[in-house]
Amino acid sequence: MVRLRITEILEERGITEDWLFRQIGMTDYDSFRKLIHNESSRIRFETISKICTALDVPVGELFMSTNESEMK
Repeated sequence: MVRLRITEILEERGITEDWLFRQIGMTDYDSFRKLIHNESSRIRFETISKICTALDVPVGELFMSTNESEMK
């Protein structure tokens, strides 16, 4: 299973979820929260690119591989 590390990166850098939401220009906050908390089943490449730009991280740093049991 693959999951996003966005919340960890935000915490490490002392950045809020609200700041990232504004930076990437999403309009639906509920969808944004589901996305960053790994409750979404899909993500657009454009959104990945915007997140990487806002956080100044390479794509590979956003993702990590986990056991499915760790996600529950």
